[in-house]
Amino acid sequence: MGGAVRTDVAHEGTDATGDRSKTVSERVIEAVAEREGVDTTGLRTPLYDAVDPDALDALFAASDESGTAERRLRFTYHGYDVIVGGDGAITVSEAGNDVASTNPET
Repeated sequence: MGGAVRTDVAHEGTDATGDRSKTVSERVIEAVAEREGVDTTGLRTPLYDAVDPDALDALFAASDESGTAERRLRFTYHGYDVIVGGDGAITVSEAGNDVASTNPET
């Protein structure tokens, strides 16, 4: 199960993970569930065990004028390293692996 799942664009069978109408916390849960091959309700660990979902959403909800494009948050959730980029990209990889840039341009 190596490699990273990027949710900034749909690829390799991903679909709703790039949906910007959802909160960042919802998209993180969907990306990890996709990586696990389960529905979002099938995850054993709630997101709040890793990070405060409300704080996560608030951190990335501000406009680009406040510098969100430069923000980047990395945390471990459900055995995966999750990186949320200021551009809205979410990258999920096995914990401990180096992860490529979350910039959709790269």
